[in-house]
Amino acid sequence: MPDPSTAIAVAPIVDFAQSTVNLVLPVIVGAAATFAAATFKRWTGIAINQMALDKIREAASTEAGLLVAQAASNLRGEIITVKNPGVVAAANKIIEALPGAAARAGVTPEIVAKFVAGEVGKIQPAPATPAVAS
Repeated sequence: MPDPSTAIAVAPIVDFAQSTVNLVLPVIVGAAATFAAATFKRWTGIAINQMALDKIREAASTEAGLLVAQAASNLRGEIITVKNPGVVAAANKIIEALPGAAARAGVTPEIVAKFVAGEVGKIQPAPATPAVAS
């Protein structure tokens, strides 16, 4: 059995190693993620700007609200697709108003039309349900 008086206490070494790993590991992971994003952009030329995409989605929500509010029936019970003339016009209006954001987000008028149609679906009133006689 080893003599305990000559054994090295490992607790301070473990504490030092743990604190060093906890300090250095997030920096390494962050640097790796940044390097991976830069490499992806360099290889593909694609860099999606989330702030620009959020601006496009916000404009799509606004245009969808206008479509619903301007319709005589508030589009109640109507099926709205990406080929709907109002949706296409709204998408084109967004692309014309925000060309820089659209380019940075990498969206086309067809994609923006999907955003607008989706937003209409979120705010569109539900069709009236007929009353059931009892």
